[in-house]
Amino acid sequence: MSFSPKDSTWLNLPYDQHDHESTLFWWANACYMIPEVVNGTFSVSSDYGLFEAGEFFPELKRFVPIWRLGLVDDTVRLPPLRALGEGLAMQTTNTYAHHKPSGMLSVAQDKLAGSPSSQHVMWSAVLDEGITVYTTHPLTNSDYSFGYFTGGSSAPRIAQHNDVALILYNPKLPWLSLLSKNASMTHAFFPRDRFDEVEKKGNWYFGRKTDGYIALYSNNNTSFNETGDYAGREIIAKGNKNLWIAEIGEKEEDGSFEDFMQRVLQQNVIYDEQNNHLVIYETDFGPMEFSWENELTVNGTPMSLENYPRYDNPFVQQPWGDTDILITVNGTESTIEFELEE
Repeated sequence: MSFSPKDSTWLNLPYDQHDHESTLFWWANACYMIPEVVNGTFSVSSDYGLFEAGEFFPELKRFVPIWRLGLVDDTVRLPPLRALGEGLAMQTTNTYAHHKPSGMLSVAQDKLAGSPSSQHVMWSAVLDEGITVYTTHPLTNSDYSFGYFTGGSSAPRIAQHNDVALILYNPKLPWLSLLSKNASMTHAFFPRDRFDEVEKKGNWYFGRKTDGYIALYSNNNTSFNETGDYAGREIIAKGNKNLWIAEIGEKEEDGSFEDFMQRVLQQNVIYDEQNNHLVIYETDFGPMEFSWENELTVNGTPMSLENYPRYDNPFVQQPWGDTDILITVNGTESTIEFELEE
C-alpha cells in the first residue's frame, strides 16, 4: 500500500522533519523531494554523509545552500521541480481492476497526470500465460527509474469503467522531447509472438490468447518496432500527446474473436486534443466521456476517480481507516483484524 504525508494524521503516522526515523519511513514511499519531506531528506543526507553516495544524493548537493537558507521546500514547489519530485514518490494510489476468467484490466486512476514518473506502470492488461500489455511515455533507455518501460517523461491521466480504460498523455514538461528522442513518442508493450492471433484494423490492435481478447487503440499513427531488443513486442506512436484506449473481452461474453473485433470497431471514438483532450468512446455499456481536467462520466453519470472505499468488490467492502476486513464468499465470512499501534 502506498500513501501520502497528507494521510499521516488519520493513519497515526505524524511526520516530523527533525526526526530521522520519520523521514526514513517516508523514504520507503520514495517521498524524497516532495515539499512535506524535503527538509528531512537534506537533514538525513547531511548527518550521514549521503551527498557523496550513489547517484541520486550527489544530485541534491547543489541545493544544500538553498536548504541552509530555509528555502528548499518552497523551491521544490516550483512547477518543474515539483513535477519531478512527485514523479519519484509512490503516493496515494486509487486503483481500479476488472477481472474476467481469461484476463484482467487494471489502472491507477488519475495519478501524477502529466508528471515525469519513475518506476511506475500506470495500467496493464493481463491475459492467459502472463501476457501483459501496457503503455508508457519513455525518457531514457534505462531499465530503471525514468526508464524506457519503467515510467519516464510523463504519466498519463487514466480512467477506467468495467473492461475499458481511457489513457491520456499530455506532459507537464514537453521540453523533455528536446533532450531525448524517446520523449517524442508514447509506446505500448504488446508481445505479438505470444498471442494466438493478432490483427491490426485502422487505429486498433487486437490480440487473442486462448479465450481472452484485448483491443488497443492509439489516436496517433503507430507501427510495430521490428528491430532491436523489443522487435515484435513494441508498438510506437509518434508524438508526446496521445489517446490510448484499452478494452478486454472473452469468448463467453463476446463470442468469437471476430465478433469481439467487429463490436469494438463499431464503437465510435471522438477525440479533441484542442478541447482539453476530450474523449468520448461509445462502449457497449454506453458512452464514456473523459478529458484532461474533467471527471469521467458513463451514460452521463459522474464516476469518482478517488475517495471510494479501500476495497469495493463482491467479496470485501472496506472503507479507508477501518482496521477490520470482513471477507464473504458463498455465505461464509472471515474477519481479519488490524490495529495500528498508538
